[in-house]
Amino acid sequence: MSLVSGEFVYRSTAESCMEFSGNKIPGTYNIDYTIPDTRSIDFMATSGLNTIRLPFLWERLQPTANGPFDSFYFNLINKTVDHTTNTKGMYILLDVHNYARYYNQIFKVDEFANLWSQLASQYKNNDRVLFGLMNEPNGLPVDLVVTAMQAAINAIRSTGAKNLITVAGDSWTGVHSWMQVNAAAMIAITDPANNFMYEMHQYFDNNFSGTGPCDPNFNVTAIFDPVTNWLRQNQRSCFLGEFGIESNPQCLNVLNRVMAYLKENSDVWKGFSWWAAGPWWNTYFYSIEPISYNPPIERGRQLSVIQKYI
Repeated sequence: MSLVSGEFVYRSTAESCMEFSGNKIPGTYNIDYTIPDTRSIDFMATSGLNTIRLPFLWERLQPTANGPFDSFYFNLINKTVDHTTNTKGMYILLDVHNYARYYNQIFKVDEFANLWSQLASQYKNNDRVLFGLMNEPNGLPVDLVVTAMQAAINAIRSTGAKNLITVAGDSWTGVHSWMQVNAAAMIAITDPANNFMYEMHQYFDNNFSGTGPCDPNFNVTAIFDPVTNWLRQNQRSCFLGEFGIESNPQCLNVLNRVMAYLKENSDVWKGFSWWAAGPWWNTYFYSIEPISYNPPIERGRQLSVIQKYI
């Protein structure tokens, strides 16, 4: 893919809501979970974003391993896919938000491959649908993550689908730990269609979890440079699939430095997805869901910072 220096291919936020109440399966629509408001997607498009990351739960979509999809939940996913890709002309990243678990058990490779074979069959004719294989695997041997991700890629390609795939590593797929945990094993990932990116996540508090106050002295270069160099050396690319930070001046300064770094290195960092937007986040300190759609009123200042770099 040719790319003008400094240009992001995928500029995204998560629209997080379909994965809510993960302890309630299947759950009740509009009580335990919901779907993104189309007005929010429209707002993001107007704001310069071109991709929506859509987290969903495997158990709701496929209640029985290797079985058919639940038609009600699939139709909800498809409603958002249709609005995002057909009405708005944006990309959508389907995100299996399960942490390498299925009904609270470590996922099985063949069942995971079956899930993606069915999803790919549904969307192989829409190249604006991107496939985010699994959100934040953790607590597994990294070799199992590689095996499962490779099986999913192979299953997708066996359907004839050429859609872009994002591939997460173990240990919450953190940028800060990638070189120690994932690099040696994940370099073995291959794609017959040569259309995949690694997906990494990064938060900016002291333990990188996204649950505490940002570290105003967060060293962007120290955290990102080893991965950036590894990507270049191996001719691979990456999608920063989650990041978020508070909307106060010292945290926005960190965000400015992160965005400047990603833009400067966008030959390998092909895009990003903010965490998060969505109709039920209310006062969540990372939320960029607008306070009002008409007129559009931004909730915090994070999106305004991001816009400077796109």
